[in-house]
Amino acid sequence: MQCRFHSVVATGALSICMGLSAAIAAPVTQQGATVGVAAGAPLPEGLYFDNTADWGCRDSNPISCLAITIPVFTWSTPWTLAGARVQFFALTPVIETGVSHTSYQASFYNPALLGQLAWDLGNGFGFSYALGAYFDVDQAVAFSSNSLNQRFALSYTGGGWNLTANVIYGIQLDSVTNRPQISPCPAPFSFKGCNPDFTNLDLTATKTFGRSSEPWLTALPTSPVRLPPIRSKANSPSAGSPAMISDRSNCKFTSRPMCSSVISVVAIRAAGSG
Repeated sequence: MQCRFHSVVATGALSICMGLSAAIAAPVTQQGATVGVAAGAPLPEGLYFDNTADWGCRDSNPISCLAITIPVFTWSTPWTLAGARVQFFALTPVIETGVSHTSYQASFYNPALLGQLAWDLGNGFGFSYALGAYFDVDQAVAFSSNSLNQRFALSYTGGGWNLTANVIYGIQLDSVTNRPQISPCPAPFSFKGCNPDFTNLDLTATKTFGRSSEPWLTALPTSPVRLPPIRSKANSPSAGSPAMISDRSNCKFTSRPMCSSVISVVAIRAAGSG
C-alpha cells in the first residue's frame, strides 16, 4: 500500500490484529481505529466530538470495498478516581460494503459505550484503562452479539511527540448465533453468525512541529488548527469551542488485505467558562 500524508507532523503508525482465522478474524473494534490518538493521556475537562471516515478496497477478484464513519462523543468529567481523570465516550458507527457487480449493503454498526480512567504520570507520560461494551443490533453489517471491550493505553506526549501503544481486547458474549450478518461462519454453516474474540494493538509515533505542546492537542491524528474561543454579544467569555480539523487522504490501495485510510477528523471541545 502506498500512501502520502500531507501534514505538519511526521507520522508512523501500525495496527496489529489477532483473531481466530482468516475467514472470521475481523474484530468488532476496527484495526487502527485509535491510531494517531494519544489514548493514554487524560483530556482536559470538557465535551468533545470527533469523527473518522475510512474507505478501502481489497485487491481481489471481484473487488470488494468498505466505507465506515465513526462519530465519537467524549466527556472528560471534572471527577477523579484514584488520581485518574474519569472519562466516558460513545461510538455510533455506520458502515457500507460492496462487491463489484455483485452486492451492496449499508447499515448502522454496533454502537459502543465505554468508561475510562486516565492518569497523568508526569514527565509527559500517561496511562489509561477503559471498560465498556459494543451492543448487538440486528443490522446487515453489524456483529450479532454483545461484546465486552477493554483498552490499555500508554502514551508519551512530551516535546510535541505522541508515542502511544493501545491494546484493545474484545470478548464476544455469544460466539455463535442464528444471524450471520457481517460475520457468517465458514461453509457449510454460513447461515450462522460466528463472533470471535479479538486483540488489537494500535501503535502511534507522531511529532508535531510549530503547534501547541498541550497533550490534548497532540492527541489528534494530525496537526490541529485551534480557533479562537467564541465570545458572547456582551463580549464576555463564553464556553470556548476551539475546533481541530485534520486531513489524511490521497492513498492508493493496492495490497490484498482490506485497508483503509482516515480521510477527515473534526473535533470540537466545549470548555466551561471561567
